[in-house]
Amino acid sequence: MMMDYAREPLRATDYGVQSSISSLTRILSAVIAGVLVGRFGYASMFLFEISAMGLVFGIVWIYYEEK
Repeated sequence: MMMDYAREPLRATDYGVQSSISSLTRILSAVIAGVLVGRFGYASMFLFEISAMGLVFGIVWIYYEEK
């Protein structure tokens, strides 16, 4: 999928940058989740995740309903 968004003359560079950003977001999300669990506990973390999923689904619903 990343290659679909890579520019033709710079395919290797674009793939490398996109792959690095993808890895960085996975690392950062794990760190943030660890801090939230450590500070607020697992129940609060699950509540936050469910709320975030609802927000994302709502945004996607609105976006696709407009098209």
